[in-house]
Amino acid sequence: MKFSNNFAILSLVALIGLLTYTTRPKYIPLPTEIIKGKQNRKQYKIDRQEWIENMHRAAPGIDWEKMNQQTRFIKIKQKTLSRKQLEKDGILSRESIQSTVTNTVRDIPGMWIERGSNNLAGRIRTADIDFDNSYIYCASSGGNIWKGNLDGTNWASLNDYFQITGIHYLKKLNYYGTDRLIMANGKQVYRSENDGLIIDEADGLVSFQNWGWIFRSIVKNDPPQTIYLGVIEWDYSIWTYLPSIYKSTNGGESFSRIIELTSGNGYTVGSSHFDIWTPTTESGNVYVINDGKCYLLSVNDELS
Repeated sequence: MKFSNNFAILSLVALIGLLTYTTRPKYIPLPTEIIKGKQNRKQYKIDRQEWIENMHRAAPGIDWEKMNQQTRFIKIKQKTLSRKQLEKDGILSRESIQSTVTNTVRDIPGMWIERGSNNLAGRIRTADIDFDNSYIYCASSGGNIWKGNLDGTNWASLNDYFQITGIHYLKKLNYYGTDRLIMANGKQVYRSENDGLIIDEADGLVSFQNWGWIFRSIVKNDPPQTIYLGVIEWDYSIWTYLPSIYKSTNGGESFSRIIELTSGNGYTVGSSHFDIWTPTTESGNVYVINDGKCYLLSVNDELS
């Protein structure tokens, strides 16, 4: 009788073990907080935005985002002026910064493996190759310009003092014998003649700072390396989109509006009805596309 009871208990334990093994999932399930996080991601973003707004509480009629932007602009201006003075005094140079970084001792023992960020943006938005000097330039989502050798070595960030977020155009050009790095995002065009040591912004792009954006930047292969911008701004007189083309003949120092694609001029108006293009590797014309029709931009800045 005792043997039968022991046998029954062992059999029951074996059966439970077998059932547990066969019903066990093949893969370890995700932690519940990750599953809930994915399910509630939309609500999480709404709550996060509300938290940010609450953190920046201000008096009625005060735009705290604009205040932050203006404060950042003022500080960047001050840093740029300070850097220009230091460069003039012979204290600051790209070589001095590189030597400081090179001489830094970072002998940390152990095996280090790059894992990357868990919840931060990190990607290359655009790039350009300087074949004459065998360098490649990249613009990251965080607003940094990176420079490295063509074989992928010796990468260095060029503009730690001035991150330019949303860069969608990057071009190393030669403006009458001067190497110049051109950078453009949705609101502004920037330039540097010393690989980001000092960065200046272009003049003449004020009209769309409150509303509007640069969606296309191109450089024509002519002697002044003429820069053209495709811009969507707002026509406050008739309250509609105002597609425009801006032009710079002084290496990105200043721009002027040369074309307005309005319905009164026979063009289709909208936020996605036109584009501009020019060959990148040889001399050629600038072409403008509007709602399926292609136009040639003449040297007199007229469409035909």
